Amino acid sequence: MINLLPLEQKRSLRSDYRQRILVVSGFLFSCLLFIAIVVSVTLYFCLSVSQKQAEATLAKEQTKNIVAEADKLEQEIKSFNQKLSRLNKNGTSLPITAVVKSVLSHPIFGIVLNTINYNKSSDGLAILELAGTAKNRSQLLAFVETLRSDPAFSKVDSPVSNLIKESQVDFSLSLQINGQ
Repeated sequence: MINLLPLEQKRSLRSDYRQRILVVSGFLFSCLLFIAIVVSVTLYFCLSVSQKQAEATLAKEQTKNIVAEADKLEQEIKSFNQKLSRLNKNGTSLPITAVVKSVLSHPIFGIVLNTINYNKSSDGLAILELAGTAKNRSQLLAFVETLRSDPAFSKVDSPVSNLIKESQVDFSLSLQINGQ
């Protein structure tokens, strides 16, 4: 193939060819840029909406958990209050906490209380049972005497088995709560 065009027209054709390539590539680049911007903006808005929904769901779940915990605690408090009201309906004017404080207000060296049980006998009397260990018999006797002198208790029973050992005495006491 022979090209018979003069040199000047050949240059003109090459420059036109380059211009067309630049225009077409610029047009394609601008189309790609426009598509990228549209896709980026769309993704940005979609992701921001999703993030807001996720945050709203998280906040809702957190409030549900807080409400569920509060309801659970409220039920436990109601249950505990019902149990306390049953304990205080035993005919005594003293609440059970005052009775336990009264027992614990008689500290005698060498006395260790292991258990404190509260019972209501069949005839309606409120009984507090104590069990523990005394360092020696004389300390146990002193503790029993201070409990007998306490006006919160109408009767203090100490079985004879408490007095068998001289030291490291395991004891049990039964205290009848005064119902004034």
